[in-house]
Amino acid sequence: MALLAALTLIPAIIELVGDRIFWPTRMDAFQEGGKATRGWFAWCGRVGKRYFESSAKFSIKHAKAIVIAAVIATVPCVYVLMEAETSYDMVGAMQNGDSGEGMDLIGEYAYQGLMMPNYILFETSAPVATITVDNVMGMGTITTLEWSEKLAQMDLDQLYAEIHQDSNIAEVVGPFVWDEVVAETAADMNLSIATPVDRATNATAIIDAIIAGSSPVIEPYIEGVVTTMRTTIEGLYPMMTPSMVDTFILDTGNVIDYNVNVMAGIVGGPFVQSADGSGDVTFLKINYSTKDAAMSPLSMGTIDTVDGIVDDYVSAHSGIIANEWSTGTPAIMYDISKAVGEEFTHIEVLVVILIMILLFLVMKSYTIPVRSVLTILMSIAWTLAITHVLFGSVLGAEVMWMIPLILLVICLGLGMDYDILLTTRIKENVHKGMSNDDAIFHAVTHSGSVITVCGLIMGGAFGTLMLSSMLMMQEFGFALCFAILVDALIVRTYIVPAVMHLLGDLNWKGPAFLKRLGNGSE
Repeated sequence: MALLAALTLIPAIIELVGDRIFWPTRMDAFQEGGKATRGWFAWCGRVGKRYFESSAKFSIKHAKAIVIAAVIATVPCVYVLMEAETSYDMVGAMQNGDSGEGMDLIGEYAYQGLMMPNYILFETSAPVATITVDNVMGMGTITTLEWSEKLAQMDLDQLYAEIHQDSNIAEVVGPFVWDEVVAETAADMNLSIATPVDRATNATAIIDAIIAGSSPVIEPYIEGVVTTMRTTIEGLYPMMTPSMVDTFILDTGNVIDYNVNVMAGIVGGPFVQSADGSGDVTFLKINYSTKDAAMSPLSMGTIDTVDGIVDDYVSAHSGIIANEWSTGTPAIMYDISKAVGEEFTHIEVLVVILIMILLFLVMKSYTIPVRSVLTILMSIAWTLAITHVLFGSVLGAEVMWMIPLILLVICLGLGMDYDILLTTRIKENVHKGMSNDDAIFHAVTHSGSVITVCGLIMGGAFGTLMLSSMLMMQEFGFALCFAILVDALIVRTYIVPAVMHLLGDLNWKGPAFLKRLGNGSE
């Protein structure tokens, strides 16, 4: 739409308005001796002209030194880009105010990854448990969960141990088996549960220890179930002492297993769709959380590590596990970043190829398309390296993964505009009979101010994003502003003229058939 307006609407308006387009200034003010040739406006014009004349002379005179300096500056920037890591922490990049302060406070006293756990979902080929609904006289409906031997065959403890080998893992929580937890807790506390007397004596201590030592994921469910059972039993049988009540609870693990695993969303299967809630369990969910922020580069590496561990585990238990999925907000963001990264790689390659083809057809040159793309990529490399150093090393932040992707596409488009403005002027001067160096000098002198003003306007517009309180907006603003200003003020003003001076007549070497086509319409 902007192109359509520029080619039709704006010329029509100028035709209708005529010289009044510059109101209140008249056209004769720009003629020799006119108002615009005197005073502050004229002084600015003379300063600009002298600057671009000197920059053009400097670029031509010191062309080799400029190109060598540009290459030397680019090499460490490319190294920084290869070594630098980008962040996937969209939440942290957009946090500000109370939300950001709250997350920082959590990070001081707990693991931030606990706020956004990841999930491993298994579908089993045979039921790992069965849920049964019974009517018990005096207590109403009781729903129980009985684990099958398939759960033991899955050897989930081995999977937990392998996942815990990653130092960034905060906790791993899977199916809750009350009898196993009771036995482990009693052993840790050196309390016996071998006889009815032992269970009656130690039941309360063991139950309270289980609640206190449980994972934050399931602790509220265990406490809620135990509290409800205590209240219900005491109401039905007021003559039972607290130790008797807790002994009864200690021996009713199948009831607790049902409530905890179902309420915590750890199990699933056909029982969900049955009329009374009974049936088989064929789905298990395992939660794992990281110590570092859930979407930090370290945690994203943990997700990749866990995925590899789970893949190996599934291969080793293919007779039991039918399907496996990894999900959760951080895992989803990780998948999105990989998918978008792969797609953007194709897009970037396509953009570069299309730009080079268009420049080849327009400029009728073999070298100009390659030189144009390389100089733009150079300014992008500088920008990304400075962005990583500034935000990563100086400010202690992390560069978001989207910035390199979007910066490349945007800067290829904008940088190509500035390059075409300069290169077409040089080409026109050459066709007028000027030598290559004279064509470069006059093009920089007369087009430099236009390119600079365009760069300042666009760079300033993007630079306003740095006023945002959100880190991601600040990074976008800085990267786009810096890239455009570097491209307009340095690359197009000094490096491009220097390269074109060194190339000489090679700038205009191209296929003869394109030149013949062009000669008929020059």
